[in-house]
Amino acid sequence: FLEREHPRYVWADPVQGLRFSFVPRDAVSRYYLPEARLARILASPADALEQDVAALVPLLISAAGLPVRSFGITGSVLLGIHDPTFSDIDLLVYGGQPAARVKQAILRLAGDGLRDLDPGRRDRWRAETAERFGLAPDEITYLDGRRWHYFRFRDRYVSVHATRADREIREAYGERRYRPLGPATVEATIADASESLFLPAVYKLAEAHADDGTAIPVSEIVSYEGLFCDFAGGGDRVRARGVLEEVSDGSLRLVVGTAALSDGGALSRVTSPPSRR
Repeated sequence: FLEREHPRYVWADPVQGLRFSFVPRDAVSRYYLPEARLARILASPADALEQDVAALVPLLISAAGLPVRSFGITGSVLLGIHDPTFSDIDLLVYGGQPAARVKQAILRLAGDGLRDLDPGRRDRWRAETAERFGLAPDEITYLDGRRWHYFRFRDRYVSVHATRADREIREAYGERRYRPLGPATVEATIADASESLFLPAVYKLAEAHADDGTAIPVSEIVSYEGLFCDFAGGGDRVRARGVLEEVSDGSLRLVVGTAALSDGGALSRVTSPPSRR
C-alpha cells in the first residue's frame, strides 16, 4: 500500500539491504521525549494510570539507587493517548548498568509491591510463544522464568525496556554495512553478554560451529526479537537459528528476529555453566 500510494514513506536502506516504512525528517512535526513526559507525570499525574506511574517509578528509583533521569515512559502514555482504565505502563531505563540495577531491584521487590502476571495471561503467552518459535516445554519454562521485565503493579501490567544511553551508541549509521548470506544455524559459547539487555540484544561469541560441526567465524549473534534479550550469559552454550550476514569489516554475524525467515529465527540453550543452572 505504501509503495503504491505513498512511496516517499518507503526507504531502501543501503546499510542493511532492506526496504521498510519510515517517516522522512521533513514530515516529522513533533518529537516526544520519554524522560520529559515522565517528569511531567511525576510532577502532576492527571489520571489513575498516571498516579500509578507516579507511585511505581519512585519505588524503582529508591530500590535501584538511580536518579530519575535514568527513566522514561513510552507507549500510549508517552503520546497521551492511553486509556486510564486498561492501558499498560511501559517504562524505559537508559544505560546498561542502570538497567542491570533495575533488574535486580525488580527481582527483590517481587511479591512486595510488584506481582507476577496472572496465570491465564501467562499460560496464553507460553502457548503462543511455543507455537511461534517451535520451542520445547523446558525452553518455554526457562524463558518464562527470565521475564523479570513484565509484572503487575496495582493490577496494572508493566513492562520495562533497557535502551542504550547516548554514550553507549558507538557505531554511526553507515559505518558498517551488512550483506545477507542466507539462513544458518550456529552453535556457540557466549563470550560476552553485556549488551544483551538492549534491543537489539548483542551476544559476542567464542567457539562457533555450524550444524555439521565445522568451525565458523561468526563473531556475534544479534537478536531483534525481544524475547531473546537477556536470554543467556557468559559461558552459556547456545544454538541460534537466523540469517547469516557478512559485515563490511570482514566479520560474520547471525541475525535473529528477521523478516527473512517465516518465524524470525530463535535461540535455545545447549548448556550453562554450573553457577547458572
